[in-house]
Amino acid sequence: MFHPTSYNLLVKVIEKENKIGSILLTTEPETNFLDAVVKSAGPGKPNEKGGYEPMDIKAGDKVCFAKYQGQKIVIDQEEFLLVNAKDICGVYYD
Repeated sequence: MFHPTSYNLLVKVIEKENKIGSILLTTEPETNFLDAVVKSAGPGKPNEKGGYEPMDIKAGDKVCFAKYQGQKIVIDQEEFLLVNAKDICGVYYD
């Protein structure tokens, strides 16, 4: 598996179903945000002492971020995004 460095996250975007009941919609609803599941997280933000400030976000968290953030990366024929933790708008909790 791939492990990001510093303050970066490897995320898998959650594909949204375009259905209302049993009707399949042909166009995507406009949204400026994506939901994703964090697959791997870097050690955190480097601090002045040479260590890292731990992140609040960890593998398994469901997050929301702006649609055009991150860089696409393909690992074992599977597409992920590499996103900086500062670009995360929020974390979903049950």
